[in-house]
Amino acid sequence: MVLTLLSFAFVIITAIFTFKTARDNGYNAVGWTALSVVLFFSLPIFAGVAFVVVLYILLGESGADEFLEYYMFLTSIVMMLPAVVSSLLILRHVNTLKDDDLPIEPPTPGELGL
Repeated sequence: MVLTLLSFAFVIITAIFTFKTARDNGYNAVGWTALSVVLFFSLPIFAGVAFVVVLYILLGESGADEFLEYYMFLTSIVMMLPAVVSSLLILRHVNTLKDDDLPIEPPTPGELGL
C-alpha cells in the first residue's frame, strides 16, 4: 500500500514537472505529459506479467508458496522500475533545449563592413 501511494505521488509530481519543463523548452507539453503518464501506468502491467511468467517458469512446481509474500513485494518493485525509468527519461528529454531555439551568433565587425 505504501508503494502504491508513493507511486501515485511520484507520477503526479513527475507529470507536473514534465508539463512545466516541456512548455518552457518549446515541446508539446500536453503530449509529453500524457505519454509519461500512460507509460507510467502501462509499463508495470507488461513488466509484472513478464516477471511472474519468468518466476513461474523458474519456481514451477517447487513448492515455494511459503515465500509468496516475498515474491509479491519483489514483483511490485520489478513492476515499478520500468515506469520510474521511463518517466525520468521523458523528463530528461524535455529538459533539453531544441536546436532551433539556440540564439544566433551576432555578425562580426568584418561582416558588417566596419
